Amino acid sequence: MTIIKNEKRKPLFTNNITHNRSAMCTGIQVHKNGQEGGKQKGRWRRRRRSKKNAENKEAKKQLPSKAEQVASLLATTEAHVAPFDSCKAVSTRRMQIKKLCHGRVNTICADIDKVKVISQELVEALKAEKKTDEELKEKLNKKDPEVKDEMTRGCDYFINLLAREVRVRVEAEGFNGARGDGFPLAAFVTIVSSEVPEFIPVMEAYIYDVCPLALPTPLGKESSKEDFSKKNWNEEE
Repeated sequence: MTIIKNEKRKPLFTNNITHNRSAMCTGIQVHKNGQEGGKQKGRWRRRRRSKKNAENKEAKKQLPSKAEQVASLLATTEAHVAPFDSCKAVSTRRMQIKKLCHGRVNTICADIDKVKVISQELVEALKAEKKTDEELKEKLNKKDPEVKDEMTRGCDYFINLLAREVRVRVEAEGFNGARGDGFPLAAFVTIVSSEVPEFIPVMEAYIYDVCPLALPTPLGKESSKEDFSKKNWNEEE
Protein backbone atom coordinates (compact mmCIF):
# COMPACT_ATOMS: atom_id res chain seq x y z
CA MET A 1 0.00 0.00 0.00
CA THR A 2 1.41 3.35 -1.02
CA ILE A 3 1.34 6.01 1.64
CA ILE A 4 0.92 9.53 0.32
CA LYS A 5 2.60 12.12 2.50
CA ASN A 6 0.60 15.28 3.20
CA GLU A 7 2.55 18.13 1.64
CA LYS A 8 2.16 21.62 3.05
CA ARG A 9 -0.07 23.49 0.77
CA LYS A 10 1.11 26.85 -0.48
CA PRO A 11 -1.34 29.72 -0.16
CA LEU A 12 -3.06 30.60 -3.35
CA PHE A 13 -2.13 33.81 -5.22
CA THR A 14 0.99 34.39 -3.13
CA ASN A 15 2.88 36.01 -5.94
CA ASN A 16 -0.03 38.29 -6.83
CA ILE A 17 -0.47 39.45 -3.24
CA THR A 18 3.23 40.16 -2.90
CA HIS A 19 3.21 42.04 -6.18
CA ASN A 20 0.15 44.08 -5.19
CA ARG A 21 1.66 45.04 -1.83
CA SER A 22 4.86 46.10 -3.53
CA ALA A 23 2.99 48.16 -6.08
CA MET A 24 0.89 49.76 -3.36
CA CYS A 25 3.98 50.78 -1.38
CA THR A 26 5.61 52.13 -4.49
CA GLY A 27 2.52 54.18 -5.37
CA ILE A 28 2.35 55.65 -1.89
CA GLN A 29 6.02 56.60 -2.08
CA VAL A 30 5.59 58.18 -5.50
CA HIS A 31 2.59 60.14 -4.21
CA LYS A 32 4.59 61.38 -1.22
CA ASN A 33 7.50 62.35 -3.46
CA GLY A 34 5.10 64.26 -5.73
CA GLN A 35 3.67 66.14 -2.78
CA GLU A 36 7.15 67.03 -1.53
CA GLY A 37 8.16 68.21 -5.00
CA GLY A 38 5.07 70.40 -5.26
CA LYS A 39 5.72 71.94 -1.85
CA GLN A 40 9.34 72.63 -2.82
CA LYS A 41 8.29 74.36 -6.06
CA GLY A 42 5.77 76.43 -4.11
CA ARG A 43 8.48 77.54 -1.69
CA TRP A 44 10.78 78.51 -4.56
CA ARG A 45 7.97 80.47 -6.24
CA ARG A 46 7.15 82.35 -3.04
CA ARG A 47 10.81 83.18 -2.49
CA ARG A 48 11.17 84.56 -6.04
CA ARG A 49 8.00 86.64 -5.66
CA SER A 50 9.14 87.99 -2.29
CA LYS A 51 12.57 88.89 -3.70
CA LYS A 52 11.02 90.59 -6.73
CA ASN A 53 8.63 92.64 -4.58
CA ALA A 54 11.51 93.72 -2.35
CA GLU A 55 13.54 94.82 -5.39
CA ASN A 56 10.59 96.81 -6.76
CA LYS A 57 10.04 98.59 -3.44
CA GLU A 58 13.72 99.47 -3.23
CA ALA A 59 13.71 100.75 -6.82
CA LYS A 60 10.74 103.00 -6.09
CA LYS A 61 12.60 104.50 -3.12
CA GLN A 62 15.77 105.19 -5.09
CA LEU A 63 14.43 106.39 -8.46
CA PRO A 64 12.49 109.66 -8.91
CA SER A 65 8.84 109.58 -9.84
CA LYS A 66 7.75 110.07 -13.44
CA ALA A 67 6.37 113.54 -12.63
CA GLU A 68 9.73 114.58 -11.16
CA GLN A 69 11.47 113.26 -14.25
CA VAL A 70 9.20 115.36 -16.48
CA ALA A 71 9.84 118.55 -14.51
CA SER A 72 13.56 117.87 -14.41
CA LEU A 73 13.80 117.13 -18.13
CA LEU A 74 11.88 120.26 -19.13
CA ALA A 75 13.93 122.46 -16.81
CA THR A 76 17.19 120.95 -18.08
CA THR A 77 16.16 121.35 -21.72
CA GLU A 78 15.08 124.98 -21.27
CA ALA A 79 18.31 125.82 -19.50
CA HIS A 80 20.37 124.07 -22.19
CA VAL A 81 18.83 125.98 -25.13
CA ALA A 82 18.51 129.36 -23.37
CA PRO A 83 22.01 130.55 -24.42
CA PHE A 84 21.20 129.80 -28.07
CA ASP A 85 17.97 131.80 -27.75
CA SER A 86 19.90 134.88 -26.62
CA CYS A 87 23.00 134.51 -28.82
CA LYS A 88 23.23 137.40 -31.32
CA ALA A 89 25.59 135.45 -33.59
CA VAL A 90 22.80 133.00 -34.52
CA SER A 91 19.91 135.48 -34.71
CA THR A 92 19.22 134.80 -38.39
CA ARG A 93 19.41 131.04 -37.90
CA ARG A 94 17.14 131.27 -34.86
CA MET A 95 14.57 133.35 -36.73
CA GLN A 96 14.42 130.78 -39.53
CA ILE A 97 13.83 127.99 -37.02
CA LYS A 98 11.02 129.92 -35.32
CA LYS A 99 9.38 130.76 -38.62
CA LEU A 100 9.56 127.15 -39.79
CA CYS A 101 8.22 125.66 -36.55
CA HIS A 102 5.38 128.12 -36.02
CA GLY A 103 4.34 128.35 -39.64
CA ARG A 104 4.39 124.67 -40.55
CA VAL A 105 2.85 123.24 -37.35
CA ASN A 106 -0.10 125.63 -37.65
CA THR A 107 -0.90 124.35 -41.14
CA ILE A 108 -1.26 120.71 -40.11
CA CYS A 109 -4.75 119.47 -40.96
CA ALA A 110 -6.66 116.26 -41.68
CA ASP A 111 -5.08 115.97 -45.14
CA ILE A 112 -2.71 113.01 -44.69
CA ASP A 113 -0.62 113.96 -47.74
CA LYS A 114 -0.08 117.42 -46.33
CA VAL A 115 0.87 115.96 -42.95
CA LYS A 116 3.50 113.81 -44.66
CA VAL A 117 4.92 116.75 -46.61
CA ILE A 118 5.14 118.98 -43.52
CA SER A 119 6.66 116.17 -41.44
CA GLN A 120 9.32 115.42 -44.03
CA GLU A 121 10.13 119.12 -44.42
CA LEU A 122 10.70 119.52 -40.69
CA VAL A 123 12.67 116.28 -40.48
CA GLU A 124 15.03 117.50 -43.18
CA ALA A 125 15.36 120.86 -41.42
CA LEU A 126 16.19 119.13 -38.11
CA LYS A 127 18.84 116.99 -39.78
CA ALA A 128 20.31 120.08 -41.43
CA GLU A 129 20.51 121.86 -38.07
CA LYS A 130 22.17 118.82 -36.54
CA LYS A 131 24.77 118.79 -39.32
CA THR A 132 25.41 122.51 -38.79
CA ASP A 133 25.91 121.90 -35.06
CA GLU A 134 28.42 119.14 -35.78
CA GLU A 135 30.39 121.40 -38.10
CA LEU A 136 30.44 124.17 -35.51
CA LYS A 137 31.56 121.71 -32.82
CA GLU A 138 34.52 120.72 -35.00
CA LYS A 139 35.50 124.37 -35.32
CA LEU A 140 35.04 124.83 -31.58
CA ASN A 141 37.36 121.90 -30.89
CA LYS A 142 39.94 123.52 -33.15
CA LYS A 143 39.77 126.67 -31.01
CA ASP A 144 38.05 128.81 -33.64
CA PRO A 145 37.64 132.24 -31.94
CA GLU A 146 34.44 133.01 -33.87
CA VAL A 147 32.58 129.94 -32.58
CA LYS A 148 31.02 129.76 -29.13
CA ASP A 149 29.54 126.76 -27.37
CA GLU A 150 25.97 128.14 -27.40
CA MET A 151 26.10 128.31 -31.19
CA THR A 152 26.26 124.50 -31.35
CA ARG A 153 22.82 123.98 -29.80
CA GLY A 154 20.65 124.77 -32.81
CA CYS A 155 19.18 121.28 -33.22
CA ASP A 156 18.33 121.04 -29.51
CA TYR A 157 16.69 124.47 -29.71
CA PHE A 158 14.75 123.35 -32.78
CA ILE A 159 13.52 120.16 -31.07
CA ASN A 160 12.41 122.00 -27.94
CA LEU A 161 10.65 124.71 -29.92
CA LEU A 162 8.90 122.18 -32.15
CA ALA A 163 7.61 120.23 -29.13
CA ARG A 164 6.36 123.49 -27.58
CA GLU A 165 4.56 124.42 -30.80
CA VAL A 166 2.76 121.06 -30.78
CA ARG A 167 1.75 121.69 -27.17
CA VAL A 168 0.43 125.17 -28.07
CA ARG A 169 -1.58 123.66 -30.90
CA VAL A 170 -3.06 121.07 -28.54
CA GLU A 171 -4.10 123.78 -26.07
CA ALA A 172 -5.72 125.90 -28.79
CA GLU A 173 -9.50 126.29 -28.84
CA GLY A 174 -9.82 124.69 -32.28
CA PHE A 175 -8.21 121.47 -31.13
CA ASN A 176 -11.56 119.98 -30.15
CA GLY A 177 -13.38 121.24 -33.22
CA ALA A 178 -15.74 119.27 -35.46
CA ARG A 179 -12.89 117.37 -37.12
CA GLY A 180 -10.28 117.88 -34.41
CA ASP A 181 -6.52 118.14 -34.67
CA GLY A 182 -5.63 115.15 -32.49
CA PHE A 183 -5.06 112.49 -35.13
CA PRO A 184 -3.22 114.75 -37.63
CA LEU A 185 -0.91 115.99 -34.87
CA ALA A 186 -0.39 112.44 -33.62
CA ALA A 187 0.55 111.35 -37.15
CA PHE A 188 2.95 114.28 -37.45
CA VAL A 189 4.63 113.52 -34.11
CA THR A 190 4.95 109.84 -35.04
CA ILE A 191 6.63 110.56 -38.38
CA VAL A 192 9.08 113.08 -36.89
CA SER A 193 9.88 110.79 -33.93
CA SER A 194 10.66 107.87 -36.23
CA GLU A 195 13.22 109.97 -38.11
CA VAL A 196 14.58 112.04 -35.20
CA PRO A 197 14.70 109.92 -32.00
CA GLU A 198 15.96 112.89 -29.94
CA PHE A 199 12.51 114.45 -30.37
CA ILE A 200 10.76 111.64 -28.42
CA PRO A 201 11.67 112.36 -24.77
CA VAL A 202 11.15 116.12 -25.11
CA MET A 203 7.76 115.66 -26.78
CA GLU A 204 6.79 113.13 -24.10
CA ALA A 205 7.71 115.60 -21.38
CA TYR A 206 5.56 118.35 -22.89
CA ILE A 207 2.63 115.97 -23.32
CA TYR A 208 2.83 114.87 -19.68
CA ASP A 209 3.28 118.47 -18.54
CA VAL A 210 0.13 119.70 -20.25
CA CYS A 211 -1.87 116.58 -19.36
CA PRO A 212 -0.88 114.97 -16.03
CA LEU A 213 -3.41 112.19 -16.64
CA ALA A 214 -1.13 111.01 -19.44
CA LEU A 215 1.43 109.99 -16.82
CA PRO A 216 1.70 106.18 -16.88
CA THR A 217 1.46 104.15 -13.71
CA PRO A 218 4.38 101.69 -13.85
CA LEU A 219 3.84 98.19 -12.51
CA GLY A 220 7.09 97.61 -10.68
CA LYS A 221 10.46 99.12 -11.51
CA GLU A 222 10.30 102.65 -12.93
CA SER A 223 12.50 103.92 -15.73
CA SER A 224 15.50 106.07 -15.00
CA LYS A 225 15.96 109.59 -16.34
CA GLU A 226 18.33 108.35 -19.06
CA ASP A 227 15.72 105.79 -20.10
CA PHE A 228 12.80 108.19 -19.84
CA SER A 229 11.42 107.54 -23.32
CA LYS A 230 11.19 103.79 -22.77
CA LYS A 231 8.29 102.11 -21.01
CA ASN A 232 9.47 99.45 -18.58
CA TRP A 233 6.51 97.33 -17.47
CA ASN A 234 7.34 94.77 -14.88
CA GLU A 235 4.71 92.07 -14.62
CA GLU A 236 4.11 90.91 -11.09
CA GLU A 237 3.23 87.30 -10.51
